[in-house]
Amino acid sequence: MGYELITDGGDGSLGEVFSMDSSDETHGHTLIIDYNRKRLFLLDSEEYYDTIEQTIEAYAKFQFKEMMAKADSVKDEWAAISTTCEDLIEKIEAAIVIAVKRDFGGKDNIQAITHCVTRLRFTLKDEGGALKCVMFKGNALKEPVELYVSRKADYQTLCDSLLPKVRYKAAFNLYAKRLDLEKSFKPGYYRLEPKMDVIRLVRILKLGEQTPVRVTVNNVRIPAQLAGKLAGQIDADSVEILSVLQNPATAKRVGMTTKTLFSIFLPDTYECYWTTTPDEWVDRMKREWDRFWNEEREAKRKRTGLSRMEVMTLASIVYEETRQTDEMPRVAGVYMNRLKKGMPLQADPTIKYAMQDFGLRRILHKHLKYPSPYNTYINKGLPPTPICMPGKNAIEAVLNYEKHNYLYFCARPTFDGYHNFAVSYSDHLKNARAYSAELNRRKIK
Repeated sequence: MGYELITDGGDGSLGEVFSMDSSDETHGHTLIIDYNRKRLFLLDSEEYYDTIEQTIEAYAKFQFKEMMAKADSVKDEWAAISTTCEDLIEKIEAAIVIAVKRDFGGKDNIQAITHCVTRLRFTLKDEGGALKCVMFKGNALKEPVELYVSRKADYQTLCDSLLPKVRYKAAFNLYAKRLDLEKSFKPGYYRLEPKMDVIRLVRILKLGEQTPVRVTVNNVRIPAQLAGKLAGQIDADSVEILSVLQNPATAKRVGMTTKTLFSIFLPDTYECYWTTTPDEWVDRMKREWDRFWNEEREAKRKRTGLSRMEVMTLASIVYEETRQTDEMPRVAGVYMNRLKKGMPLQADPTIKYAMQDFGLRRILHKHLKYPSPYNTYINKGLPPTPICMPGKNAIEAVLNYEKHNYLYFCARPTFDGYHNFAVSYSDHLKNARAYSAELNRRKIK
């Protein structure tokens, strides 16, 4: 079995990319150096040159072609080549001693060295002991590493991301090959610490000992927005996530429809693995949904006379009307009063949702006629589904709605996020005129 170390070329320094070469067992435990990034020329020929002279001759064919063309005689040619090669060999030998000292137990562990222009081979007295020392002494990484390995990534992609941050690349590659990491690494998010040794590092990737991530979902109105937000937090793109959210089979599996599936996503921050699939995420949200609807909330829900989905729908309207948590129960009370009286809810946020124009700053009379089942100005009762993902504070506000006689409310002209409430329509008109005047003054259209 042999080992290959690629140099960085040009300045005699030693490169950092180690690989194993077991194609020629006659080399024994050997490290082969390909100098100046010319390895493919010689190694792809499947020939190993046993003497310096043979290697020089092969090397001269491509490295010293111009020099040989200008030489006055064959003697001068070989003199020039030999001088240059001796200089290169010295640099290579000095570099390999440094590497051996760092990774293989010091120069005292070198049993023999054979070198040429492009390669330097050495045999260790105690290879196993040297590598064991490297792998167990820790500090395998130069710095803390956050490593994301996608389900679609191959081993080369993993190495490209990780190896530049690994201090003992030779040991890592050797142990990775021993454990067949190329065929057995697990995707995931890994938070790796410098104090880890090589063995621990490789085994983490092989066993898939992921570090959990925190995924936050909130402030979304439609499934496409949810898909886009999740795509930045788990190992799935927005197209894949959206296709799951719109899949009738997925919805049926959790007791929902494609229209109501979105509603079981409760806004919160959840701990999960980065490799959680969209289907697994839906199942997780269903468990959170069932856990949320405990006995206490179910009892309150029954007192409202609303189904779970109706609570979510009303909560979504309340959430869009006000973000002031202390005011939410009062707003919810207004809508509950309207539902009980058979009055249209006349909720402006439903107009924005119906038109899919969430940037509207002012609802005009022409907007109120927009044909849609979500238009609560022309349709009585609740809209078919929630119009956003309501916060838990809004859900609790509906379950604990304030009992009062208010039937109307309008935003305050102070623009402080709160509303003025009214029992009579005449009082409501006064509040509405004051707010409209302030909109005009601020030139909000």
